[in-house]
Amino acid sequence: MAFGDNLNDLHMMQVVGHPIAPENARPEILELSETVIGHHKDQSVMAYMEGL
Repeated sequence: MAFGDNLNDLHMMQVVGHPIAPENARPEILELSETVIGHHKDQSVMAYMEGL
C-alpha cells in the first residue's frame, strides 16, 4: 500500500500492490490508483489508515 498525489510518486504507484490517492491528486496518479480517498486537506490518509 502506498499513498501518492504528484508526479514524483508515479513510479511508486506503478509498482506498489495497492496504490491509493487523494481526490486532489494529479490525473496521472488518479489513473493508477485502485482507491481514491478524500481531499488531503481533510486528513483523508489518516482517516483511511484508522479505518483499516
